[in-house]
Amino acid sequence: VEGFADYFAFAAHTDAAGPTEALVAKEVADSGPPDGWPSESDFDSSGEQLDLAYAEAWLACRELAERSGKAALADFYQRVDRGATVDRAARHAFDASEDELLTQWQRALTRSAEDRRR
Repeated sequence: VEGFADYFAFAAHTDAAGPTEALVAKEVADSGPPDGWPSESDFDSSGEQLDLAYAEAWLACRELAERSGKAALADFYQRVDRGATVDRAARHAFDASEDELLTQWQRALTRSAEDRRR
């Protein structure tokens, strides 16, 4: 849910996306992709860890929109915001389980980090 607004903001202001994406790429290059989605507690922190959580959430939304379109991302967001589990909303909006989406996102982050190293 946290990355939804950032997805549309960065789509409108692409110059801001570069440094944010670089932050995640560096973390992935150093430590590998995250084990899971950013958690609620990740957004309670401060400094770079908070920036990283927002960047990861944005990149998750970007991956979902690129995979299935903005309308599917909006449907997913609305369902989660109304209380659906991520898995249930994912199955409806993307025809995929939460685990499948997580794996795709982790792979996309890894590819992005590898591309930035080249």
